[in-house]
Amino acid sequence: MDNIDKNILECYFENGRISIKALARRINSPQATVHYRIERLKKQGIILPRSIPLINYPLLGYPSCYLFLIRTQRSQTIPKLPSTVVVTKLSYSGYWDEGILVFTALSLQECILIFRTIFKEDLLELENVHLQTISFYSLVLSKRFVKKIVAQYIIPPPKVIELTLIQKKILSAISTDGSIALWEIALKLRISPQRARYHLLELMKNKTLLQIRPQLNITKSLAILLVKLHFADKKSFDNLIAWAKKESCVNACGFGLGKYNVLIQIFYENTLDIVQVIDSLKKTIAENLHLLDLLLCTKEEVVANSEPLYLPASGTK
Repeated sequence: MDNIDKNILECYFENGRISIKALARRINSPQATVHYRIERLKKQGIILPRSIPLINYPLLGYPSCYLFLIRTQRSQTIPKLPSTVVVTKLSYSGYWDEGILVFTALSLQECILIFRTIFKEDLLELENVHLQTISFYSLVLSKRFVKKIVAQYIIPPPKVIELTLIQKKILSAISTDGSIALWEIALKLRISPQRARYHLLELMKNKTLLQIRPQLNITKSLAILLVKLHFADKKSFDNLIAWAKKESCVNACGFGLGKYNVLIQIFYENTLDIVQVIDSLKKTIAENLHLLDLLLCTKEEVVANSEPLYLPASGTK
């Protein structure tokens, strides 16, 4: 890949629905060149067909977010759950076998009961981190763009958004594939593409839809660093935020309460990338480091709930 390809992927990763015109303007290249490069990247299998939407579930009435860490004798399929629970499941290579990220209106004890029921006697150990913020950063492949936060969960949010029925249906349609075309949304909802576009832009404007992130095959793998600090104060978190912005491999950073109080997600190409990130992290937090665990992600799965995004607290217009 040359710099044009890298610039396209950086912009595309930030917004998977960006137009050719806007993308060409941002990287200062002709539209015909950008269109050709995107099609070539798709044919090469670097830009994959589906995109992942980051939906701001806390704004929609899911006021709590937990990361459940599980050691199990064998993996279990997570069944469809009540509409009060939205789940992303990650399989790991490391001390923990699975990580289950949950946005929910249920209490911690109710969630624990659900997972104990699912895993039954296969469950060896269960821990949780009650997450309070998660920040997602832009992809860094070149030196053209400055790394920045492109999406952020604040849990619980300052307020809950009330959506119209059409907006709920658009979110439901886009939740399984962020790259779904406007005409497909319009056809499903029996509205005009112009009306579908208007409501989609409104969802982005009010931060209900934080980001649409395309799946990229860029020879990078995903790993998680779980960190426990001795002193989890504002100064420590501010130092980590500043560190994460400088580290090109860091894709996301979250803070919370529990066995670990810092969650760091990284993209890496080889073990040297991981070693360098860990060394840099240790220098940053120094004697404040109490515990550090590394997990290599082997699989990601989004588990749909039974009635996604149809929340009693929202409007029905």
